[in-house]
Amino acid sequence: MNIWFYFFKRLSGAYLYSIQLLVCIDEIPIICCMFDLHLSQNIMKDSITIFYADDDHDDIELFTEAIDLIDRPTVLYTHDNGENLLKAVNNPPPTPHIIFLDLNMPGKNGFDVLKELKTSKDHSNIPVVVFSTSSDNTSISKSMALGANFFVTKMGAFKDFKKSIEFALSINWSNFKPANDNFVYRNVV
Repeated sequence: MNIWFYFFKRLSGAYLYSIQLLVCIDEIPIICCMFDLHLSQNIMKDSITIFYADDDHDDIELFTEAIDLIDRPTVLYTHDNGENLLKAVNNPPPTPHIIFLDLNMPGKNGFDVLKELKTSKDHSNIPVVVFSTSSDNTSISKSMALGANFFVTKMGAFKDFKKSIEFALSINWSNFKPANDNFVYRNVV
């Protein structure tokens, strides 16, 4: 007789985990339950709140999977376009600790959003990581000129994709000063 426990978690909101528990005996499900766990602000105070805007739902799913695998308490809010990201930033709570921003989106593209964020007296101090398939010098230079803090070209392999996110999250933003030699993520194999 084999007994298996499957445990799934997904952060559904600022302080809410949706948890599913599935217990199987010899691959036959015998117990399945789902419950919500509300966490206090004290438990979540050490977590990092991330906003991510991208119109590509596959990229959002990959980003979410990568965040779930990172060994750091995070709260992720995804937005499928620039307008929705700006609405969320302008209507806290929550307030993001960091924003990951795709450039190529319909409507307000990443450059438009970046300009609005970095010219706002309320939001200019939030680190913005451009996270895009673009890797041309024009996009990199324009992102830096508009005030982005860091530039990451989306990696093809999932482990590299995850590694680039982990690297961006490991930066001490209070001491980091973007410059030509440190603005673009370099994947070291």
